[in-house]
Amino acid sequence: MSDTEQQFDEVDDIDGPYCEGCGDSTGDVESLGDSWYCDSCLSAALPDWKTEAREFALQQCKITTAIPEFDSLDQHRCTPDDYAMGYRESNTPNAYACRCRHEYTNYDALVAGFPQHGDGRDRIFYLAIRRRIEELLEEHPDFDSAGVVWDHMPE
Repeated sequence: MSDTEQQFDEVDDIDGPYCEGCGDSTGDVESLGDSWYCDSCLSAALPDWKTEAREFALQQCKITTAIPEFDSLDQHRCTPDDYAMGYRESNTPNAYACRCRHEYTNYDALVAGFPQHGDGRDRIFYLAIRRRIEELLEEHPDFDSAGVVWDHMPE
């Protein structure tokens, strides 16, 4: 039996979290959602997670229907009072980009399994999907990106 296998067999005897990668139970592990990782294993896993997430996004993200033009002559923002009363519709470049992301791509279906405010691997997948959808919209000839400010975190 290898040292790692033995460490995992001994997990039942541990009164605290242990590293998902190496089985370390010294208490020097960091919580990522339901998993725990030591610094060494987390550092080793991050590049693989980023690559896996980017490949997933490249393969899965799609524009699913025709993208409408942005009506720049009908730009408006809801006021705080409008918002409080339930009227939340705005027609700004960012509202247009948001509608395009949610209504004309498969974004919602893809991110459903990866919480926006999750930790670790889930967060990396969420961001990769978000970035790829934004790339697809930016590249699409019918999408008007003038004035759009993307709000995702940099890579």
